[in-house]
Amino acid sequence: MKNTDVHDVLGKFSPDTLLFRLNNLLNAEEHFVSIHETMAILSKEVALPIFTAWDFDMGLGAIGGVLVSAMEQGRKAAALSIQILEGTSADDIPIIMESPNIPFIDYQQIRRFGLTLKDLPEGVHLMNRPDTLWGKYKHLISFVLCSLFSLMIIVVLQTVHLKKRYKIEKTLKASKEEIKSIFRTAPVGIGFVVNRVLKKVNNRMCEICGYDESELIGRSARILYPDDAAFEFVGRKKYDQITKHGIGKVETRWQRKDGSIVDVILSSTFVDVADHAKGVTFTALDITDHKQTKNDLESQQKFLTAVFDNIEEGIVICDENGTLVQFNEAARKLHGLPEQPVKPQQWSEYYSLFKADGITPLPVEEIPLYRALTGEHVRDAEIVVATGDSSLRHLVCNGQRLKNNAGKIIGAVVAMHDDTQRRMAELKRKKLQTQLNQARKMESIGTLAGGIAHEFNNILSIIIGNNELIMEDLPEKSLARENSEEIRLASLRARDIVRHLLTFSRHDASSKKPIEIGSVVRESLKLIRSTTPTNIEIRDKISPDCLPIYGDATQINQILINLCNNAVDALQISGGTIDIELCNTNLEENEAFLIPTSASGTYVKLAVRDNGIGMDKKILEKIFEPYFTTKGVGEGSGLGLAVVHGIVKKHGGSIVCDSKKNQGSVFTILIPAYDEPSIAKE
Repeated sequence: MKNTDVHDVLGKFSPDTLLFRLNNLLNAEEHFVSIHETMAILSKEVALPIFTAWDFDMGLGAIGGVLVSAMEQGRKAAALSIQILEGTSADDIPIIMESPNIPFIDYQQIRRFGLTLKDLPEGVHLMNRPDTLWGKYKHLISFVLCSLFSLMIIVVLQTVHLKKRYKIEKTLKASKEEIKSIFRTAPVGIGFVVNRVLKKVNNRMCEICGYDESELIGRSARILYPDDAAFEFVGRKKYDQITKHGIGKVETRWQRKDGSIVDVILSSTFVDVADHAKGVTFTALDITDHKQTKNDLESQQKFLTAVFDNIEEGIVICDENGTLVQFNEAARKLHGLPEQPVKPQQWSEYYSLFKADGITPLPVEEIPLYRALTGEHVRDAEIVVATGDSSLRHLVCNGQRLKNNAGKIIGAVVAMHDDTQRRMAELKRKKLQTQLNQARKMESIGTLAGGIAHEFNNILSIIIGNNELIMEDLPEKSLARENSEEIRLASLRARDIVRHLLTFSRHDASSKKPIEIGSVVRESLKLIRSTTPTNIEIRDKISPDCLPIYGDATQINQILINLCNNAVDALQISGGTIDIELCNTNLEENEAFLIPTSASGTYVKLAVRDNGIGMDKKILEKIFEPYFTTKGVGEGSGLGLAVVHGIVKKHGGSIVCDSKKNQGSVFTILIPAYDEPSIAKE
């Protein structure tokens, strides 16, 4: 088509017609014009959308299309040519089945025809879209935005910093004011020194040393000390401690402006640990009144301790846990207590406690201190204490619980009065009175028994003598001779009874001399064992170092036989055991009053124990009385134990019996050990 015919031919089409350009226009000479001229004429003369198949039409007025890129096709054709030139057969090169052409639309043309991007199909590529402000100035805008953001951050950080700084300055100012307030009102002296020159002091420091602030500032700290030695000592000691531990503490004395001396405790530290040249801050605590009070308390304590230790009553104090924490000198002597506190579990290491009888162990819950600690108001509680040296002390105790001002229990206190001497004197008086009464009674009975025995002995001599004369005239195995034999045996038994009476009344003649009582007992046991039923076992425990006694061997044998006979009678038909013990024993002065008629000294102890039927208290009180017996008529004379009692008395000894019903009996005899000087004196 010629370019002159474009308007006439294409102007007839309706506005919804689409044009597709294939060739260029012809000019008047019927030569093709250039693409640019063709597209310029079409765009000018036709108001219709022009589609094309060539990418070089884009931007010249074509709206778009599935474009063929001559460059891309040339590149592909060149690649195929290279393959063929390299020897690849054309038949072996695959046919390109899919079009490589891409749909494009000119952004300016869709704007020309009133279309929007939403009207375009998917997959269409835009061309000639004008750059946006962002696209055109992207780097500049990014730089500006980053710069603005950075400036904002800097402003925010600076604002926060300034706010923090303001807050810190405000806090520092408040802290500074607080420190100034503390510095002014602190109850201790506070100062600051550089090279031991005073740079700053508070009011309390001035009060302690008596100087005004102006008199101290700029002066050496030497002004505060009574002499150079004290000044140098504090400096050396304090700075050495600060260097090693960071803080120095020393007690010293200052001299006030008026010349008086005060005691102070100085605490110091470097202002800057990294730079000691910046100086030292120190505090000064005035302890003059404290030390005076302490000295007064120590003096008062010494006074009270002296009073406490000079009280004759033993006083023991325990804490709330029962630990003995304080006791005076009297208590230590009574109990043998050490200086240090004694815990409850250690009490038994120092003493043993018994009830008033001195025999029954005292249960923990009955100990006066324990009772007081549990809240009881103890009054006149009687106990017996066996201390570490085995001595017995009778104590009368009073005590109560201790509380502090808040009402809290802090322990208990018990005061102990040593009643031993009074009790010994009382028991000795009772013992002497009992001995006197017994002696009078026994003397009366003895006198009567002695007289009767002598008269009865004369009669027996006549009966025995004449009976023997009659028996000489009577034939053997005659009835009369048998009757005479009965008379003779009865007379001999009567003579033995007379002998017991004479022994009891002390009218017999006995020969006393030093004897080995161990040998006497062994010989007696041979006879006793031979006459004792086989179902009764006799066990002996005789000490090999038993001391001799001054006495009569025959009478000692008689004691043992009588006691063993009584033990045999006390045992059941089924038998039992009799234990005989002989040993030395020492009787202390405070134990002697518990044993009737005995004094302190060395004794030989003879004990006979059985596990028989025993005796009650009523019988036990009468066993040594003449003619008293628990046996049936004709089974006992009632003189056996009375004779034993008399023999023991003649030997200067004592005899006691301990027995309980159905629990057996034990007879304990104490005879003084042989002492030649004392025997000669007697």
